[in-house]
Amino acid sequence: MTFLVPASDYAIDDVWHVAGLPGTGSNDVVIEDAFVPARRAQPTASQLGGAGVHANPIYQLPFASVFANAITASTIGIAVGAVDAYRQYTLERFRVAYGERAAADPFSQLRLAEAAGELDDARLRLRTNMDELLAAAEAGGEIPMELRTRIRRDQVRGSRAALQATDRVFESAGGKALFLDKPIQRAWRDVHAAR
Repeated sequence: MTFLVPASDYAIDDVWHVAGLPGTGSNDVVIEDAFVPARRAQPTASQLGGAGVHANPIYQLPFASVFANAITASTIGIAVGAVDAYRQYTLERFRVAYGERAAADPFSQLRLAEAAGELDDARLRLRTNMDELLAAAEAGGEIPMELRTRIRRDQVRGSRAALQATDRVFESAGGKALFLDKPIQRAWRDVHAAR
């Protein structure tokens, strides 16, 4: 069941002291001896909760499919941030040992291209899946299990693509990327935590 309780019925236990994804604030919610009337309880097996009340097809979407895509989309977004930070970093970085800007290095360019391409593919796949999911809901009837399974598969693959793209640019960024004021290291920690 999912329960709706007033703020006075719960406390937040500040336990989220982590290396990655600190911004999610994923602390524990503690509820003790609270009474929840039936009108504020929702069976978890239901879809998004509004299916019995709203006719809009979006409320017919399976929660697991929507939630999985939301997590993957966020993970891909973190990786896109890492790739963008790497692109900017290579424009500014000068490699003394080679006497050139990092942006002129063909290996840096290749890593950037591969990482950006993987992320574009993953985003396109997620978007296509969600379009198909919404079209199936608009058509009415049961959402096909094949579509649900493919969405889950592509969610896992999208998270893996985000991790690989971030690893690729992090490894190429050099030692200065380890400094806490550099966004690449933060994205690296967050993507690994999300995966």
